[in-house]
Amino acid sequence: MTTDSYGDWQVICETRRGSEKSCVMRQNYLSATSGERLLEVNIAKTEDGTLMTMILPLGIYIPAGVVLQIDDFEPVRFQISFCTESGCFINEILEHGLLELMRKKISAKLTVEINQGVPVHPPLSISGFLDAYRSI
Repeated sequence: MTTDSYGDWQVICETRRGSEKSCVMRQNYLSATSGERLLEVNIAKTEDGTLMTMILPLGIYIPAGVVLQIDDFEPVRFQISFCTESGCFINEILEHGLLELMRKKISAKLTVEINQGVPVHPPLSISGFLDAYRSI
């Protein structure tokens, strides 16, 4: 297994079945006080397209989903796929237009709701996204 850093993204690669290489780019944010995960984002290229998996802590308002806004472009809403004791998961194939925005723009803002309407903004950085994406 190898790990490389590109800005705020890590790229983790492992070799499978001979020389087949599998890579994922990841951002992981932990609470400075509790050490608990606030957000984990994994992006990998698959046969179906570019798969993004987000893991968020329990306690978010599931019907609201998660809203991602890149710069001043139209926000995109993702629905929660499922929750386990590990957190709430979003699994989405990224549309080409959104992926292009993430590759070319400089800021991203996530919004999730807690307590049925209180917005919170887990950190998400685009810094290094393009280079990390090219490496997977």
